[in-house]
Amino acid sequence: MQMKTLGLTLMMLSAALAGCTTGDETGTTDMDLLEAKINDLENSQSDLEVNNAEQEQTNEDLLASISLIESANMQAIQSLESDYQQSLADLESSYIIAIESLILANSQTLDEINETNAAAFDDLLLSLNSLQTNLQNSQYSIDQISLIVDDLDEDEDIVIMLQNLQASLQSSIYDLENRLNNTRAMNDFSYLDFQGSELFNINNGLGWQIAPPIFDFANLKNASLSYSNLSDASFVNANLVGSDGLFSTFHRTDFTSAQMSSGIFRQSDFTDAQFVGAQLTATEFRYSDMSGVNLTNAWIYGGGDWLMVISRMPI
Repeated sequence: MQMKTLGLTLMMLSAALAGCTTGDETGTTDMDLLEAKINDLENSQSDLEVNNAEQEQTNEDLLASISLIESANMQAIQSLESDYQQSLADLESSYIIAIESLILANSQTLDEINETNAAAFDDLLLSLNSLQTNLQNSQYSIDQISLIVDDLDEDEDIVIMLQNLQASLQSSIYDLENRLNNTRAMNDFSYLDFQGSELFNINNGLGWQIAPPIFDFANLKNASLSYSNLSDASFVNANLVGSDGLFSTFHRTDFTSAQMSSGIFRQSDFTDAQFVGAQLTATEFRYSDMSGVNLTNAWIYGGGDWLMVISRMPI
């Protein structure tokens, strides 16, 4: 740039020397004007160089700032990626631990239940055997008394005493028979309190196996019945408020007059179930099969979730 300016200056100087060199009335010559122009050009050139230097410095500073920003952004992205991967790993680890703990707790709970049921069943068998033995012994005693009475017709006092004994034994037999008939079945949980209990996996091959259970008038508030097969079970007048039955089967199950408000029974099969007079306020049956259910006089209003419910017959 300086060489070009110098060349331009020499050309202008040559032109000025070749021309008229006379001054004006003030005494200013063409040479003076030319020198002034040269000085102006040199000053402009200096200013331009200064501006260029400042612009280059500004550009360098800007590039340095951009580099710092890019470096900071890269570090932030790497840090976020690392935190995300760590959080994901922690979440997966926590989920696995929770599932393992749940499986362990479920297994322990089922073992305890099975042990309790086995002990109760053994006690019941002992009681039944004892009752049966008592019945047989009592009947044998009555038969022996009858034979003695036939042989002692002449002694009225003895006959009366034996007849009284016979009547007493017969009464005992009736009492034993009534006790035997009224003995609670192994699948009868009527009137019992299961509030908050984890009763899932019934009759699905993973939990306890039992005849269709009877939970009539039982308290099952906030209990879990998920992943179970409770077909033909009975929950008449049961309290199932806040309970859940996810992915379960309830074919022909009787929920007559049951309290089931705020329950969650998502993706379950209620084919031909009975809900006569049941309280279903705010109960969720999302994605469940309600084919053939009887909802006569059932209360189904108040925010219940029946999204995508399957029904092959009118509800």
